[in-house]
Amino acid sequence: MLTPEQSNALTSIALFAAFSDGNQSDSERQRVRQVIESAATEAGEPSMNDALRRVLLKQTTIQHEAAKLDSPALRELAWEAALSVCEADGKTSPAERGVLDELAAALGRDRAQSTREIQDADEVMFVFREDYYKERENPDEHELEKMAQWQTIMENVHGKAEVIIGKQRHGP
Repeated sequence: MLTPEQSNALTSIALFAAFSDGNQSDSERQRVRQVIESAATEAGEPSMNDALRRVLLKQTTIQHEAAKLDSPALRELAWEAALSVCEADGKTSPAERGVLDELAAALGRDRAQSTREIQDADEVMFVFREDYYKERENPDEHELEKMAQWQTIMENVHGKAEVIIGKQRHGP
């Protein structure tokens, strides 16, 4: 499960990617919305307004937000989210490549591998499985009420996945 801080970090990173070239297309806006929706937590939706304020007023940096992501899976999710936002309009501008390079360094990614991914990917897809995150919230068995709620949630999300098309170079 994402913490609110991690959720806000993913939102901020997606916004850095969207604003990097000064040209926010409808497809980039839609992709940012998808990132925010997938980063939602039980504590509530990440505050896009707060992330937007911090990014636009330069109250945070890519490095600061990347440091909040404490696992390889979260760092990979941030990379894929930013890459999909930058490529949502079918191209990656030099400014977007600069932000992706900065993010790759902040996430500790191999620069050569990241560059190949930016250049080579014709399609980028994400599979979001809510049960993967909910499974880790399994309460102690002696907490009967919480266990019953958790089991109900798991029954609703088990075996379901959301496929998000982050990039499709040659159109739908």
